[in-house]
This record gives sequence, structure tokens and C-alpha cells, in this order.
Amino acid sequence: MKLRDVVKHAILILGITLVFGALCATCLHESARAAAHRQTWPFVIEKAADVTAPAPGQQVTFVITVSNPPGTPYMDIPVLITETLPQHVEFLNASGIYTHAENTVSWAEVLKFGVDPAVVTFSVQVAPTATAYFPIVNQKYAALIHGQVIHGEPVTLTVTPRHTWVYLPLVIRQYPVMPVLTAFNIIPRRGNAAQQFTYSAGVTLTLAATISGDTLHQACFGATAQSLTDCYPFAETLAYTLPSGSGYQTLYARVKGTQGGVSAPAIATITLLENGDFNDELAHWEVTQTNLPAAAREGRALLGDAALSCHPIPIGEAAVAQTVDLRAVPPDRAITLYFDYEIVTEDKFTHSDYDRFMVLIAGEEKHRDGYQGNETIGCGRWHTLQQTNFALDLTPYRGQSVSLFLGNTTRFDEWYNTYTYVDNVHIVVTP
Repeated sequence: MKLRDVVKHAILILGITLVFGALCATCLHESARAAAHRQTWPFVIEKAADVTAPAPGQQVTFVITVSNPPGTPYMDIPVLITETLPQHVEFLNASGIYTHAENTVSWAEVLKFGVDPAVVTFSVQVAPTATAYFPIVNQKYAALIHGQVIHGEPVTLTVTPRHTWVYLPLVIRQYPVMPVLTAFNIIPRRGNAAQQFTYSAGVTLTLAATISGDTLHQACFGATAQSLTDCYPFAETLAYTLPSGSGYQTLYARVKGTQGGVSAPAIATITLLENGDFNDELAHWEVTQTNLPAAAREGRALLGDAALSCHPIPIGEAAVAQTVDLRAVPPDRAITLYFDYEIVTEDKFTHSDYDRFMVLIAGEEKHRDGYQGNETIGCGRWHTLQQTNFALDLTPYRGQSVSLFLGNTTRFDEWYNTYTYVDNVHIVVTP
């Protein structure tokens, strides 16, 4: 073969190869494009309502969002969004360009991969006749993308009743009916009601109360408003025993009706100095007898020996004492100790070592007394000194529990006798 023929043959083969290669490249590109359009992407369609518990007749707005995953090829994709309205709602309006026919609303949108999602909104009105607590389920909505239908999760509305306010005349009534305790007092059997002191824990309680439409059933008492556990059938007058121990006492009371209504608590106070009138001999008193007797005589305490005279007279002391609790006295109250005493003596109280009558509070001497006259003293020459309703201020001891000591003392030598009568020892607390 000649060289010219060989060159022609080579050129022909090269041309055929180039044409075939071009055709194959075109086929591969078209196949890739078709495959890309046929690929199924995980699109997402979602719906949300601005009100999930509407009342009958209320407007509700829904938002439908169609989104594509990030990183997908960038291209415009037509999306057909459809919404089938549930029962018991009426279509009002929608966003964008939409079509509304009977109970179906549709939008033709464009979705771009990797860019903003397609968003549409529409509003409906809940039927005024919708049954309260009836669920309205909105589940028929979808997006059609390249032949792929995507459905979303249902959205449920629960109809709530619309409240209607009815204004009624105001009627106030308590049930059970509450009684009203109008008066509560502690009346001493031995003592003074006006000055609120007693010589005995045994007292009388008086109550006055009212109740409408019920009867009074019970009266309860206690040392605090929270401990009214000492209860009795209701009566306007009740016998009662205070807690033992001399001092300022507070008593709370309340009354109760048969239907269970309970009154507000009331309060009464009294100061107890047990057997301060010595009607019970020397009961409740701590007795000191150092060479001299202490006894009760005709409702009084006798400190010393009235049968002795002149010489020899034993040197000693006769006394009575009690502890008085003043811790509960309010800070704005004054406290006064009162008592009567009568000193009978053959001695003169002109020397610190001679006979005397003394009062000690919390161990401190607060008062001493004896005969200080000018008449001659001596055997059988008796002198009497009387003090009625003697007062001693105890206000400085408010808030304390203190001892009260009343004593008769014979001193110095064994000449001349002295003895003292004491009576009506009591404490008064005043504003």
C-alpha cells in the first residue's frame, strides 16, 4: 500500500473514534441528569396552629412549611401544596396565590434546595355550634414534588367552652354558723373581781356568746390560743380550776356551736397568790421556824409566839414564803404587792439589832418595821403597830419568777417579845 493510502486510512479511523467518543459523553451526561431528577429526597412538611384550644366561633391560623435537606443540588423545584379542611371549620383566607374549591385549598410554590423553605398560611373559623371538648383533627395536607407525595403529622384542636359570665346578687353566708364570744371573765371565789386577784385556784368563769341559726354547744379553755383543749358543755357560768402556782395567769376561751362553728378566742387574766388570805391555814406557804413558831390564827398568819413575854425570849425567826411567777405580765403593766400586817411588841425598833418585821423580794430586803414610839418598853408593856393594805412596787421584777418572804425576828438578847400577824397577801396588775 502506498504511503498516501495509509494516511487516508488513519485519518478515517481517527474521525470515527472522535465522533463515537462525543456521542458516548453526551449519553452519559443525559443519563446523569435523568438520574438526578429521578432521585427521591427526604423532604419535610410540617403544620402548626396559633391556637390549639379554640372556643366555638374563634379564628385559628395554620402555617404549612415544606423544607428540603441542606447540601442537595441547587435547582428550582415546583411544589404543589394541598390542604383538605376538616369538619366543623369554615375557610376564611390564605396567603399568596391559592385555589380554594369546596373544602380544599392548594398553592403552587417553588422550592429551592439549600435555600428558604416554602411557607404558606391559611385561616379558618371554628363553627359556633362546635361541641365543647370535641377534637378537630387536621390531618389531610400534603406536598407533591416531582411525583413524590409527602404527608405531614396531624394537628388536633380541642374545642373549649366559651365562658359566659352571669352576675348574681352577692350573698355572704358562713356555714357552719360561727358563734361570737362577746364576754369572758374570771371571777374569784376568794379575792377581788374588780382588781383581778384571787387567793384560790378555784374560780368561776362567766361567758356571754351569741349564735344565729344554731345553739351553743361547748366552751373550751387553755393557756394559749392554740391549746384550747379543756372543754365543757356550754354554760354561761362554769366552775373552773386554774393551774396551780402563784403568779400572773392568762386564760383563753372559745365557744362552739352544734354545727361545728367555732368563735374567735377571747382572753381573760387574773393574778393568783395561793392562800394569801390564810383561810387554809398555812397551805401553799413555805414555813421557816427558827426557835419561833409560825401558825394560822383566826384567818391570819401568826409569826412568832404570842404566849411569851419579858424573859427569856428565844432569839430566832418565824417566816412564810412563796414563789411568784411574773414572767407573763405584759410590758406595759404595773405590779403591786399588797398585804396587811400587825406588829405586837414589848421592844423598840430603834436599834438595828432589835426585833423587827421584814419583807424580802428575791432575797433583797424591801421593807422592815417595828415600834418606834416614845412610850416606855418593858415586860408586859405591849405596843401594837398596824398597817392595812400596805403596798410594795414589784414592777422592777416584771418578767421574772421571784420569792416573797415575810418574817418576824427576835434579836440581840433574850429580853422582850415581838410577834406579827400577816393577812390578805395579794398582787394586783394594772395598766
